Amino acid sequence: MKTALGHAFDLEYATIPPYLYALWSVKDRRCDVADAIRGIVWQEMFHMAMVGNLMTNLGKTPELHAPAYPVTGLPGNVHSGLTVCLKGVSAQAEQQDDVLKTFMTIEKPENPLARAEKYPTIGKFYAAIKTAYRKHFPAQPSGVQVTGRIGGDEVFAIGTSDQMVKAIDLITEQGEGTTSSPTIGEYAEMAHYYRFGEVWHGKRIVETAPGKWAFSGDPVPRPAVHPMPEVPKGGWSDAAASVRSELDAFNEQYHAVLTTVVALWKPENPARLKDAVVEMIKLEQLADRLIEKQKKQAAVYGPEFRAQVR
Repeated sequence: MKTALGHAFDLEYATIPPYLYALWSVKDRRCDVADAIRGIVWQEMFHMAMVGNLMTNLGKTPELHAPAYPVTGLPGNVHSGLTVCLKGVSAQAEQQDDVLKTFMTIEKPENPLARAEKYPTIGKFYAAIKTAYRKHFPAQPSGVQVTGRIGGDEVFAIGTSDQMVKAIDLITEQGEGTTSSPTIGEYAEMAHYYRFGEVWHGKRIVETAPGKWAFSGDPVPRPAVHPMPEVPKGGWSDAAASVRSELDAFNEQYHAVLTTVVALWKPENPARLKDAVVEMIKLEQLADRLIEKQKKQAAVYGPEFRAQVR
């Protein structure tokens, strides 16, 4: 269980840098596309926090293994053949090489409402964790529990089996939706797979008949984007000195983010959740500075997300 949850912790984290890179490639951060991606990033942070609480409930302090992108497959043997990279959003909808198509695969349910294919999924991975957790829920939970808000979600402590089930169900449903609807909750919030799907297809998902859904609704216009190509393995080795300094400044702050995140559950000196959120927000400021320095370039070198957790 501890090993599986460790993979889940790394899995939730592994989606955040690619999603942020895509978000920052959008010029107008107030547009619908940027708002959709930003909301998903906040929820991935929420999922990561909840998995951390599940781990400490079992007496295991979370550790973070930050990948160096591109990577093939996600932790927990999820989508084992999928290449996940840092790449900007395409300027047109339904481009086969658009990074948003990769994001749809990451979040794809086992039985998508608007598709018939089946894939090894994050939801299937969490279903196995939930089944095992029911059998091994500790009689006396221990460890630091993080609480507070991340975006629109409330991080809560895991002290009972019902809270464990609620946490895992939230993680899976926010990513995949339910078997009957692409939305969840009292506010009819769109699950990640369908939000990415609307952006990639350039159309809203609508119910075309009872229980039948399709991306055939109103248009979702693509915004103007910065030309941010895929970050190569090892980072931007040919970056100019001025750009290199900005890349290094970002990587240094990225290291600070990772260090603060893993400190949240350290019993000897736990960090505060809001400290981790503040450090994360600083990343966007440095990313914008990096992009601004290259605004007249044909290709904009985006952040490398390279750091090690000490």
